[in-house]
Amino acid sequence: MFKIDKLKKIYKSINSKNFDLKNELAKSRKEYDLNPEYLYLMGLFLSSEKRAYLAIDTLILSLKIDNDEIFLLKKNYEKCSQELINQKINLLIKLFNETGNSKLIEISNKFKENNNITDVLDLFQNIMPGIKLKSKY
Repeated sequence: MFKIDKLKKIYKSINSKNFDLKNELAKSRKEYDLNPEYLYLMGLFLSSEKRAYLAIDTLILSLKIDNDEIFLLKKNYEKCSQELINQKINLLIKLFNETGNSKLIEISNKFKENNNITDVLDLFQNIMPGIKLKSKY
């Protein structure tokens, strides 16, 4: 599911005793800040901390990066595996339902219905315009 070994180890260790996800993510931030795999792990962490809207923003950004070939090339990142993309979408749907926000729940249904993820991401751009990459990247 993960292509980066370090991030794979972090993911596999999440449920281990005495594992400090926050600390491990902080150590990896400088190296992987906008990597879509790292952003998924950050979304998981934020979700576990009951910070649903920040987790949603992080996961949407991760999906947007996965679908931005130019950005991936500039940063020398790889697109996530389809399995990981599906995990992101499932976590987003769960978070949308937890928030009780009817607009987000409506969009979660579009994720389920639509095979073209870029169409759904465009919907987010319209209702959540703050979720975009700065041009300096």
